[in-house]
Amino acid sequence: LNILEEGLLHHLAVPYIETGHKPSDLTALLAKIEESE
Repeated sequence: LNILEEGLLHHLAVPYIETGHKPSDLTALLAKIEESE
């Protein structure tokens, strides 16, 4: 991951997990993001 993606992931992942989503859901979301590139 580049620095921009790491920053974006940090800002997305923290509230995403805090709102009750499972980390596995986040992994699936990241896979979709990578596929779209």
